[in-house]
Amino acid sequence: MTKKIGQKIRNIWKDKTGVSPIISVILMVAITVVLAATIWAWVSGFGGSGSEPESAAVVCKGVNDQLRIILAEGGESYPTATGYLAGNFAVYINGIEADLTSFGNWSVGQSIIFATEADGLTDLTPGQEYSVTVTIFDTTVFDKDILVTG
Repeated sequence: MTKKIGQKIRNIWKDKTGVSPIISVILMVAITVVLAATIWAWVSGFGGSGSEPESAAVVCKGVNDQLRIILAEGGESYPTATGYLAGNFAVYINGIEADLTSFGNWSVGQSIIFATEADGLTDLTPGQEYSVTVTIFDTTVFDKDILVTG
């Protein structure tokens, strides 16, 4: 029996037929494409998207007939020298954008205060809830309902 196996192995080594040249070229191209796609997918994960959403922290309180919106912490793009420049942030109360043209830059620890009859919000009254949304660099960093107390 071992003689038969040995004979078969010798026959395999003597057989000079192989894969045709066309099939071998197709196999090499397929392997190259798969390898290139795998390397591209692996390498593309190393780079960032370039623009991360802003991750600032904002606190909003409804006390003393006022809405106080406080910038607690700046995000990735926070300019430490100037704070967020006017136009880079917006405040929406009940879906209406508040006029912040007179406010200027917004620094960490600084409050934006809305009171009765301030900034056109004549309906700001104690005991009511207001939907407050704050965006910085077109990223929503705060979006909650706040109850204003007296």
